[in-house]
Amino acid sequence: MKEIFDVIEGSIGVVVLPHPDDEVMIAGGIAALHTVVGNRISIVYATNGEASTKGNPDFVTSGQRREEAIASMASLGLGSMSVFLGLPDGALHTRGQRVLLEAAIQNVLRATGTSPATILTLGQFGHDNHRDHIASHEAARRAAQNHGNAQVIGLHSEGAVQIPVRPTDKLQILRHHPSQFGPEPSVGDPELQQYLMPTERYMLYAV
Repeated sequence: MKEIFDVIEGSIGVVVLPHPDDEVMIAGGIAALHTVVGNRISIVYATNGEASTKGNPDFVTSGQRREEAIASMASLGLGSMSVFLGLPDGALHTRGQRVLLEAAIQNVLRATGTSPATILTLGQFGHDNHRDHIASHEAARRAAQNHGNAQVIGLHSEGAVQIPVRPTDKLQILRHHPSQFGPEPSVGDPELQQYLMPTERYMLYAV
């Protein structure tokens, strides 16, 4: 097994997240990327997560899910580095939205000039085969190809790159998303175990 620090290259980092709260699944990777590139990192949220209202659409219309994401990233030291594209939740797999997402990622990369970059994603299977998760990874890979000086690292259950993460640290991130996980998410909640795994495994994808 390799550590993620062995494969992060370049001086620029871009994290591509389909929805607010998806950062919890790659929190360890985000922290590692931040350690390497410092504040030269951008967090790209493709959607505002409007499809997951938990029965209360005001979570989206009031901007709460955005605010939750910003608070969550602030807990990782990245609160002011988030970009929200506002693409339609649940439709990133459609060609038109995928093209828009790819273009947005390219714009973030272009703004950094020709510096080598590492893009972090939820991986080719999207962690849980969610269509938006998969589509965001595919858009990131195409953006990396067009940039010509970027690599993509994504979650993969059999990836050779690993990083240990304390479940209690991830629980703190979940607590910044009460609209999705309630005011007091617990380590013992069986529905949250997929978010609280003690090790994140990644693959370095060819672009």
